Amino acid sequence: MKAASTANLFMVNNEKKARRLPAGAIFFVFLLFVFLFFRGSIKIAQGLGDDPTANVAGYAWSSNFGWISMNCSNNNSCAANDGFDYGVNINTASDGNQFNLDGHAWSPNAGWISFTHDTNDPPDYKFNTSCKSGYSCTSGTNCTACYNPDDGNLYGWAKVVALGDDGWISLGTTSVALPYRVSIDRASASGTFSGFAWNGSTVPTEGLGWISFNCNNPPVSNQCGTSSYAVYLKGHHMPAPTNLWPSYPFITACSMKLALGVSLQWNNGGISPTYYNVIVSSSTSTSSPPAFNSGVRVGPVNSFTYAANIYNQHYYWWVKIWDDFGFASAWRQFDITKGDSLTDNVAANGGNPLTFTTYQHEMPIASFTYLPLEPLAYNSVTTTDASEYFASAPPVDNPYTAKNCNPSNCSWFWSGTNLLSNSTPNSSSTVMVFNYGDASMRLRVTDNEGYACTSTVDFFSDLLPVWKEKQAQ
Repeated sequence: MKAASTANLFMVNNEKKARRLPAGAIFFVFLLFVFLFFRGSIKIAQGLGDDPTANVAGYAWSSNFGWISMNCSNNNSCAANDGFDYGVNINTASDGNQFNLDGHAWSPNAGWISFTHDTNDPPDYKFNTSCKSGYSCTSGTNCTACYNPDDGNLYGWAKVVALGDDGWISLGTTSVALPYRVSIDRASASGTFSGFAWNGSTVPTEGLGWISFNCNNPPVSNQCGTSSYAVYLKGHHMPAPTNLWPSYPFITACSMKLALGVSLQWNNGGISPTYYNVIVSSSTSTSSPPAFNSGVRVGPVNSFTYAANIYNQHYYWWVKIWDDFGFASAWRQFDITKGDSLTDNVAANGGNPLTFTTYQHEMPIASFTYLPLEPLAYNSVTTTDASEYFASAPPVDNPYTAKNCNPSNCSWFWSGTNLLSNSTPNSSSTVMVFNYGDASMRLRVTDNEGYACTSTVDFFSDLLPVWKEKQAQ
C-alpha cells in the first residue's frame, strides 16, 4: 500500500479541517510561527533513522492535527545537509538495539515527533517486557519504543517534541476498556502498518488525539476515499528462498562415512533470516506426517544437514524462512522445474523433479598398505589393496557389515604425484617408483553401483644414503 499523493493529502487535509477544534487551530498557528521563525536554525539530532535511508515510510493521520510524515522521501523533501532529512527506523542491526525504534517523523501542524529517547523518560517502561525476548528498550539503550517480530506489534512511546511531557504518544495498550495497538501486517509484502496510537495531552484540544496508521484500520475499513494512506516498511519485500539444492557428493559421504547425510541448501534471496524451518517427507504434501521436521530454528543460515534413515529412498523437502521483521515466506518446495538443481545420485532419482534419492548403501572404504614403509626415490614401492565394500543396505536398526573388496565387487585405480612408473594401475596391487622430493600415492576404489572413494598417503621420497669408507686412524 502506497502513501497518498501530495494533491490528495492537501484535499483530504482541507476536507477534515472542519473537524479540528479552535484551540487546536490556535496551537497550529503558534507552531507554524515557531517553525518559520526558527527554520534556519532547527536541526534534529542526526542519529540513526534521521535520514531517508530509515526503513519506515508513508503517512499517518492525526484526528486533531492532520498528516504525519514518517520519512522525508514520502514527498521528495530530503536534501543532504540541510538539517531536515528525517525518518523513523526500526533497528535491524544485530546488536543490543535490534528491533528498537529511533528517528523522527514530521507533522506540518505539530512539528517533530521523536521515536528516540531524549532527556526525559516516557510515562513508564512497563512495555519493555513485551519487547522481543533478549532485547531491551530503556533509557540506557536510548529507546522509547520497540517492535516485536514474534507478534508483529509495536510497544512503547513516541513524543511530540513541542508538547514536552504532554507530547507522549502511546503506541498501544492492553486495557480491556479501550484496547488499541499499532501493528505490522506480516502477511503483506509491503509490511503495511495498521492500528491506532493515542496522544491526549493535559489539554485535550492541543493533543494529537487518535493517530491512525492505515485508512483501512479495522473494524472500520474502506475509508480511504481519495487518499489511500498507510505507514509501511520502505522497500520491504516478502522473504523467499530460491535455488534449492540437496548436496551429498561422494567426497562427503566417504569422509564422513555417512551416505545418508544430506546437506539441504538454499538461497535466502538477499536477506539475513532470523529463523528457518525445514521439512523432509516421503510424501509430496507438507500435510502428511513428515520423515523429519526441524521446527522453527534460530539462525541466519542457508543450509541444514539431514541424516536420513532409509537407503535408496525418494524424499521431498521444503524450506521456510523469516526475516528480521518476523515476515515468513511461503513454504518453498524443492522443484527442478523452478530453477532448483540436483547434482548427486541423479540416475537413482528416476527423473522426478521434486525429489532427491539417498544412496543404496554406504560408500566403499578405500584403504591400502605399502612396503617399504619409508619409500625411497628411484626404488620400488609395492602397494596392496585393503579396501572394503557394502553389498546392500542393512536394516535400519542393525549396524551394516563391510566386506573385503574382490575383483567381482570392486575395481581399483592407482595414481600418485612425482611418479616415475606405475606397473598395474587397475589391479588390486601395483608397484610404483617415485622421483626425489614430495610425493603421494593414491587409491580410488569403486564398487558395483559406481560409488567411489579415495585414500591418499603423502610422503617425502628421499635418496639412499651415500656410504663412504673411512679409514681407521
